[in-house]
Amino acid sequence: MEEGIRQIVCRALLEKACALVRYQGLQQARALDGEISHRRKAISDHYDKFGDLLNRLIGIRRAKLEYFSPDDNDETAGQVLQLLNQILELLRNTVVIPLQRIADHAPEDDDPESDACRELREFKDAKPWRPILDLTEDGWDMIRGSRQQAIDRLRSLPEPVIGLPDEPAVFVASTSEGLGLARAVAAHLDRHLPGTRVVVWRDCNEFTQGRSIFEAIEAIVRSHHIGLAIFSPQDHYSTRRADDSVPLGNVILEYGMFAGRYSRARAFIVQPKSGVPGLSDLKGIITAQFDPDLSPDGVVSQIGATLVAEMEARIAEAQARWKQPTPYA
Repeated sequence: MEEGIRQIVCRALLEKACALVRYQGLQQARALDGEISHRRKAISDHYDKFGDLLNRLIGIRRAKLEYFSPDDNDETAGQVLQLLNQILELLRNTVVIPLQRIADHAPEDDDPESDACRELREFKDAKPWRPILDLTEDGWDMIRGSRQQAIDRLRSLPEPVIGLPDEPAVFVASTSEGLGLARAVAAHLDRHLPGTRVVVWRDCNEFTQGRSIFEAIEAIVRSHHIGLAIFSPQDHYSTRRADDSVPLGNVILEYGMFAGRYSRARAFIVQPKSGVPGLSDLKGIITAQFDPDLSPDGVVSQIGATLVAEMEARIAEAQARWKQPTPYA
């Protein structure tokens, strides 16, 4: 079960990395190819945008390596990860660093006789982004081609029923952008699931200074019995934080750890019908979907009853198993 979840999440992360290069990278390459100014500001703008792409890819790779390193049986994910490492190396050494060097001595105003003008022209003629885009296409084809196989393997696994205490705890995960939605859904569950403690991630004591994200989530999985991952239309992969963390990747990690420990019978997903990148691989195990333009209260009205009914059924099933005497009692 845990391996199946890991393989799907691996593919979601790697597919997102390829998609970033295919779309954002291609867009930036076209913009740079058409640049006619060699002023410092113009070149610096291109450097900043390619640098942002590099940082976002590094963040995705970090989440991939730290949480979901491919094992010996996941050959496809390992191959795509190798391609991603090559893409990062090329992007850094053949695009980002050369642009930084040109920008460092570019004139404040356009000067056709400047070294920066000549270097930028030679740089554009070389089109160093072409090998990067070619590698990305290879990775895109590989990872998408294996996606359905990973989903089918996960669906074929049995869902064990693992016992629950009389007062189970539900952990609600989200990004900071989705916190308002998470609180609205948590309040609804708290009202309609008596005897169940519902805790939003922001209110968990496990997230303390000096403890890594992974250590905090391990502690949360031990102290909670059901996991609910909530994705909002504003969620995306980014490295907007100083520590290069990947917020959306953390939510997927939390879902995967609950599913790995308790089975997917006790791990739930709520997400918009569109707008969240990288989650297409989770189709078939999503509990509820909502219209992305709804307010938090509107989302609760649309999916609240479905989510409560599903959780009630899972809790009742697991608690019945918990109370059955063992053969050794």
